[in-house]
Amino acid sequence: MWLMLQQDQAEDLVIRIGKQHSVQELADVAVPYLGQNYRYYVKFDPQLLRSVDVKTQLGDAAEARQQLGCSSTCALRGPVHEMVDADDRLLKESKHSV
Repeated sequence: MWLMLQQDQAEDLVIRIGKQHSVQELADVAVPYLGQNYRYYVKFDPQLLRSVDVKTQLGDAAEARQQLGCSSTCALRGPVHEMVDADDRLLKESKHSV
């Protein structure tokens, strides 16, 4: 991200880690980080799947690699833990402001 800010001209670039993960994998990382079992909170119902949903989405970071000269080496666990921590901070701040 820092390299993007150093560019002479602003541009939207796709930044990705080169791997695809499911929502279940996200839950497998995020919820235990909070000390919980996601299977207690999350239920899968195939009847709720929409037939028009895109089955897979995968971003192409080739342009970012070319322009910035780098690629991401980050695993899923780090960014997910950062998102959980950020949401936890926001939740605590909102409780203090009420």
